[in-house]
Amino acid sequence: MTEVQRHSRLDVLDRFIVGVVWAALAGGILVMVLERDLWSRPTNWPAVAAFAVLLLVGELQSIAWLRLKDAGEVTPGWAFGFALLLLGSPTVAMFAMAFACALPDVLHRKGLRRTAFNAAQTLLSVVGGAVVLTITGFDGPLTAKTSFTPGLLAAIIGSAAVTYLTNGLLTCAAIALNLGVSVRSVIRQATRLAVSADAALLVLSPLFVITADFSLVTLPLITLIVWLVYNSSREALVRDHRAGHDHLTNLLNAPSFHEHVNGSIAVASGGSVGCVLLFDIDGFKGLNDRLGHHIGDEVLRRVGGLLNFDRSHGAVAARLGGDEFAAFFPDVADSAEAIRYARELGEMLSAPLIIKGFPISISASIGAALIDHNLGSSEEVLRHADLAMYRAKRNRTGVEMYVAQAKGEVSGVRVSLLADLVRAFDRNELWLAYQPQVNLSTGRVEALEALLRWNHPTLGTIQPHEFIAVSEQTDLIDTVTERVLELACKDSLQLRSAAADVRVAINVSTRNLRDRQFPARVQRILAAHDLSPKTFELEVAESAFTIDDEVATDVIGSLRELGVGLAMDDFGSGYSSFSRMLHTPVDSLKIDQSLIENMINDDRNFLVIQTIVQLSNALGLRSVAKGAENVETVNQLRALGCDLVQGFVIARPMKVGAAVRWLAEHPAGVPFELSVS
Repeated sequence: MTEVQRHSRLDVLDRFIVGVVWAALAGGILVMVLERDLWSRPTNWPAVAAFAVLLLVGELQSIAWLRLKDAGEVTPGWAFGFALLLLGSPTVAMFAMAFACALPDVLHRKGLRRTAFNAAQTLLSVVGGAVVLTITGFDGPLTAKTSFTPGLLAAIIGSAAVTYLTNGLLTCAAIALNLGVSVRSVIRQATRLAVSADAALLVLSPLFVITADFSLVTLPLITLIVWLVYNSSREALVRDHRAGHDHLTNLLNAPSFHEHVNGSIAVASGGSVGCVLLFDIDGFKGLNDRLGHHIGDEVLRRVGGLLNFDRSHGAVAARLGGDEFAAFFPDVADSAEAIRYARELGEMLSAPLIIKGFPISISASIGAALIDHNLGSSEEVLRHADLAMYRAKRNRTGVEMYVAQAKGEVSGVRVSLLADLVRAFDRNELWLAYQPQVNLSTGRVEALEALLRWNHPTLGTIQPHEFIAVSEQTDLIDTVTERVLELACKDSLQLRSAAADVRVAINVSTRNLRDRQFPARVQRILAAHDLSPKTFELEVAESAFTIDDEVATDVIGSLRELGVGLAMDDFGSGYSSFSRMLHTPVDSLKIDQSLIENMINDDRNFLVIQTIVQLSNALGLRSVAKGAENVETVNQLRALGCDLVQGFVIARPMKVGAAVRWLAEHPAGVPFELSVS
């Protein structure tokens, strides 16, 4: 069915092109007959030759207009082509314009179909102008001695208008048929530039003819004027391109993407219009924090390059903002084909990117949504795709197709999540799970990491990575952190009843470190629960300690003065940490889980962990390994001299009640010769 739709659209375009070609041939014959019977021969053949040469040169200087590849072009040629018509030779004007228009296409190998269409529509445009001049009594040539009457002026303006409109409408219709969008949307894009270029040059043509007839010495002045108009059009094109494209990736921006998709919806007569794929890069914020924004920007540029589709078939891509991208594929009729496109896109994105000589692997969770002609707008389609993308992230399936919403489900998921999160505070839907950190020498439990969870009324348990990143884009992250501190303080009273000296480790956002009031809030919450700052440890991502920010430095210093412990989380995932360790005010280093998971089977990971442990010992810091899943890993970590271990091999994250019972069951600690869970 999809192939039928695609071939149907191309068949319509082919029939349109054939029709234009036949109309141009018929019109050319008609104009030659009219010229033979009704027109006076040109008297200034040198001017005709000069303008023909300038026409050819001008057409070879074409620049693309519109935001879509393989669309129309702005050239300075029309100023000279219409001048040839006014010099009294419609036949010369027709074939000179057709030849000059076709030559660049042939040189650039743009294909027979496009070359034939461009030559034919240009010839037909001159035919329209010539017919209008003939009907109004103009029989050429226009000279410096011609008496300008209102009738003559109206004839020239009418001829220029018909020429301009014929050329513009035929071109826009072909582009619309090729891309599968509405003619109206293409005309709207084209008009902004064409009015300032082709139309302006057409209006100037009579002045050029009169000036050249007066003296061919003025041709350099005419050429300069044309160049100035043409250059202004080029600058307008650049501004228009920038307004419609993302500056980093050169893909369409969100408004341009919506305009393109809405145009496709508007022209659809029934069935499926196509599909939209929406995705963002998994873990991009962490990558940005660890490797730096310049690497993150380069990753986005590379992704943009991968999404540079062949737009002659109507597929376009856009960067909607941040690391979020969307792609539109026309003529996709069913879910199976949409999912196939999505999986191919996912495979393409999963290939390692070589940046600065290092391979960087990324992945994406992709949401797909079919576009039905009954849908109201592109925005609605993206909301559907957004919901599917959220499911792909939540289920870790990579690709999900939008289906009819289940009861209670809302579209615009991320915005909805923020609204639901505000209500979650009042409905006590947030809670903390606790995972033990055990001393590898003694087996005693020294700390419990507090892990935030959200019991959503319709979506079930939501992991923090699904809503924290969204919260960090707003001031809501401050409220989330305060709620975590409040919950941890309340739970700490129960936990310490089972293990009096156990610490509670809490994850805080890098954004919290840019808030000068954050240490005061921590102190206030601890004081309200009569808890010592030494019983808590704040875990901050490694990237937070690489921020060259006076505020962040002051906040970290204030927390240290308060007596709260600080841990550098995910250590080893960045590349600048070792050079900063001598000046980093932390108590613990938490070794990145990805290193721990692979240490048994990867000698390089083992050596990195060994180096981190030795560095920690040399600096008097605690080393904490998280993500240990088997006894062999624990034994290797203990042999290396690592201080604490955390992972499924010890215990899975537990609610506070279960954590209290677990602590009571292990008063002497964990026997590592057993696999305790």
